[in-house]
Amino acid sequence: MKKPAKKVSKKVSKAIEARQKMQKEELIEQFLKVGIVQIACEKLGIPRANYYRWIEEDEGFAQGARIALRLGREPINDLAEAKIIQGIKEGKRWAIEFWLKHNHDRYRYKPETLREIEQNAENEKDRWKIGMIVEEVRKKFGDLKMPWQTNPKTGFSDDYNIAKNIQKENSVED
Repeated sequence: MKKPAKKVSKKVSKAIEARQKMQKEELIEQFLKVGIVQIACEKLGIPRANYYRWIEEDEGFAQGARIALRLGREPINDLAEAKIIQGIKEGKRWAIEFWLKHNHDRYRYKPETLREIEQNAENEKDRWKIGMIVEEVRKKFGDLKMPWQTNPKTGFSDDYNIAKNIQKENSVED
């Protein structure tokens, strides 16, 4: 059972509004510095639940927070991109794969390709034939993981053994 809301005086209400306004402004400043909600909230001692409530209640704050978070993440993104480029220069396979999969159409993860072909077929007979081929391919290869495939959620290969085998192959060739 939910407790009834306490009635507060206008004076107390104004003080709460002033405090929240100040906290919102400080939070936006932190977003510009760190770009991560949890870290900004922890630095200011503001519960994350307050942040999420405020973005629901205050559209102006929500818009300012989105912009500040995006701007705060740019330096982190620049640093991460620099590390990937450094990895490419050092010949790190993970960096090369990551870059190509996210910046070159030939290497992108494309789970929808067969379905798109099926949907774009000109007539019903062609769609049916392609659908049958798609089902056959799924049955035959559906669970088979190829060394070049990545987890679509992370963008990285999750198979440690494949990476180790590739390292062994590369060290034997050298």
